[in-house]
Amino acid sequence: MTWKQRWIGDQGEGFLWPIYLCVVFYLGAERWLHTDSAYTLFRILNHQSLFYDRFACELLVWPGQLLSHLGAPIRWVMQSINLILPLMAWAGWIFFHKSPLRWLYFLVIFSGGSEAFFIGYSEIGLSTLAFITAIQWIVLDAKRLPLLLFLSITITWLSHPAGVLFLPILVLFGWRKLDLKQTLSLAITLTGLFIAKQLIAPSNPYDAQLYSTLTNIQNFTQFTNLFSVNYLLHASWFFIPAATAIACFIVGLLKPSRIVTSIYFAIFVVDTLVAVLIYSQGDAHINMEKFFYPIAVIGMLSIGIFQWAAEKQGIASTNQIDEQPGNQIKAQSRTQQIISIPLWFLAFSMMLGIQKHLPNYSERKQLLIDLVKAQPQSKLLIQQPAEDQGPDTNNSVAKITNALSQKGSLWGLSYETAIASKWIGLNETRTAKIMSTEEIKEWPTTNSKIADSLFIGAPFEQPQPINRLNHRYFRFAKNQNYRMNPK
Repeated sequence: MTWKQRWIGDQGEGFLWPIYLCVVFYLGAERWLHTDSAYTLFRILNHQSLFYDRFACELLVWPGQLLSHLGAPIRWVMQSINLILPLMAWAGWIFFHKSPLRWLYFLVIFSGGSEAFFIGYSEIGLSTLAFITAIQWIVLDAKRLPLLLFLSITITWLSHPAGVLFLPILVLFGWRKLDLKQTLSLAITLTGLFIAKQLIAPSNPYDAQLYSTLTNIQNFTQFTNLFSVNYLLHASWFFIPAATAIACFIVGLLKPSRIVTSIYFAIFVVDTLVAVLIYSQGDAHINMEKFFYPIAVIGMLSIGIFQWAAEKQGIASTNQIDEQPGNQIKAQSRTQQIISIPLWFLAFSMMLGIQKHLPNYSERKQLLIDLVKAQPQSKLLIQQPAEDQGPDTNNSVAKITNALSQKGSLWGLSYETAIASKWIGLNETRTAKIMSTEEIKEWPTTNSKIADSLFIGAPFEQPQPINRLNHRYFRFAKNQNYRMNPK
C-alpha cells in the first residue's frame, strides 16, 4: 500500500475531502443561524447540556465547548463544531486504507444532500459514521472485533435513536465473524447497557412518542394517508439510494450471492417501513434529519453489500479451482473502478445540490441581521403572522418577520436573533420572541410573573435567568422587560 493509495485513493477520491471541507467552511454560517442549529449553538455558548440521553454527541461538540469556555469568537466556536464530523470521516477513510469498503465514509457526507448543515452538529451523521466504522472492523476481521463492535454499536445508538435502523445490517455483516461465545457476550453486554441506560437516563418524551407510533394500529390501516409517505414519494433525493438498492437486488438474484442480497434488500424494505411509520409523527422537512437519512445510507450501501458478497464468492471460487492470485487482484481492481463511477457521480451531484438552497439561507441570515437592527428595544415580542396576513408595510419589524416566516420555522427566533446580534458586533444583545394569538392574550399575566430578568426561548424550554447566560457573548441591559411590537 503506497502513500498515494492511502491519502489519495486508487481513483483520486481523496481530493474530495479538502474540497468538501472548504464547502463546509464557506456555507456553514448561514445554516448555523437556522432553528435547530441556532438552538444548539446558543446552548454551547452558554455551557448548557444539549442531548438529553444522546451522550455520544460529546464526540462532536467538545471543540466548541472548549472554545466557548476560552471566550473564543463565535465564528471559531461554530466552525469548530461544523468541521469536526467531516474531519472524523476523513480520518476514518485514511485509517482504513486497506479496507475494500473505505469509500463508504463518503456516505456520511454526500448522502446528506443539500441540507447537510441544517442541524449543525449532526447527531445522525455521527451515528452513521460509527455504523460505517463498525463495517470496516468487520470486513478487516480485526483481532478485537467484539470490543470494537461494542464501542461502535454503542456510539451508533447513543448518537441518535434512528441508529437502531443500522443494527440489522451490522448483524448481516458480522454474524459469521463471531463465534457463539463472542456473540452471546456481545449481546449480553449490549442488553445490560441498554437496561442501565434506561434506568439512569430513560428516553426523552420526544423519542418515546416517535417509537410509540409503531404500536398504533391506526398508522397501519391508514398507511397511504400518512404525511411521511407523501413526503417520501415526492423526495427526489431518495431516488438514488432506492434505485441503487433495487438494482443491486436484481443483479444479486442472478449471482451466487443472491441469498445475502435478498436478505439485505428485505432489511432495507423493513427499515424503510419502520422509518416511514415513526416519521409520521415527526416535525422535520429536511433530507438528512430524523429517520430517512439512515435509509438513504442503507440504500447506497447496497453497492457495498453486493461488492463484499461478490468478492467473498470470488475468493471461494479462486480457492476451489486454484487460480493465480493475480486474477483475484485484477477482479477486485475492476470492482473498485466500477464502484468509483457512482461514487464520483454521487459526490459531485451532492456538492451541486448543496449550492441549491444557498440563496434561501443567505437571505434568511440577512433578514435576521436586519431584524435585530430594526428592533425598537432589546427584548421584543412579535405576534405570529397569520398565513393569510400580508406584511405590514408601515412596520419594518412586522415586514421582516413575515419575510422570515416564508423561509422556514420561527420557533428558534429567540436564539437566532440573540446570536445574530453578537454576530454583527452589537454592544447589547437583542432577542425577538414569536408568540401566538392565545399567548399574546395571556401576556400581561405572564409578564407579571417573569419580570425583566429572564430570557424566553422555545416553547419546550423554561425561561432562563439572564445572569446565568455567558456574558462574553450575551449582554442584556438591566431593567428591560419584553415589549410587544406595535402593529
